[in-house]
Amino acid sequence: NHALGVRAAIAAGKPVLVEKPIALSAQETAALVAAARKAKVLLVENLWCLTVPAAQAMIEHADRQTFGKPVLFSLDFGFPVKPELYPALFSPQLGVLRDRGVYGVAFARRLLGPIEDMSAYVNWLGDVDTSTTLTLRHRSGALSKLGFSFDALLSNKATLACSGGIFRLEPSFGADSLTSEAAEAQVGPLTKVRGNRIRSLPMVKALRRWRKAVKPETFAFGNDVHLPMLRHFVDLVAAGKTE
Repeated sequence: NHALGVRAAIAAGKPVLVEKPIALSAQETAALVAAARKAKVLLVENLWCLTVPAAQAMIEHADRQTFGKPVLFSLDFGFPVKPELYPALFSPQLGVLRDRGVYGVAFARRLLGPIEDMSAYVNWLGDVDTSTTLTLRHRSGALSKLGFSFDALLSNKATLACSGGIFRLEPSFGADSLTSEAAEAQVGPLTKVRGNRIRSLPMVKALRRWRKAVKPETFAFGNDVHLPMLRHFVDLVAAGKTE
């Protein structure tokens, strides 16, 4: 439980960068945040996926609505893990949601705003969750579909679908590239202009997409995916920030 170390650091007046999950319940987390604010001590949870430059670029596009309104965020994160090799992951205090799901939920919330409702399907090994899918409904009206697993290799991709195009991170964590594609102009079935009918043919559309294909934007983060978060934390401390 990270909360014990966090409390000790706050009591000593030290800025804290704590590995996720910051605590084991919402109530415990709220108490730590309140203690840090009362002591005017910086408290940051290590959700490094939000500071990787390619993810930052996706967030900025979502905020600017580069391709219009964000509608659907999809992400999965998973690969097989043997309990005998990583027993800590299979303790009742952890499981796949706290170990991996926290990244996806935090990412979805940062992209699409506060979460209004959530549903989940879970596979269990005893009393430990080993695979789960989550559907989130955001206050903005957007939806998120998230999958996490200790049992199987997932695609490890993230996509943000917007009203006018789509952004893709591959792989979803530790990504150093972001690709984007604008949606084709819509042609209705009653359109009488011959040129529009020709442009709507699948082969013509595919050729046009190929010709307009944009190379992925590349974002280097150094030798370790944790470096951007560490730099961010150091900058906050140097600036005397407490939030």
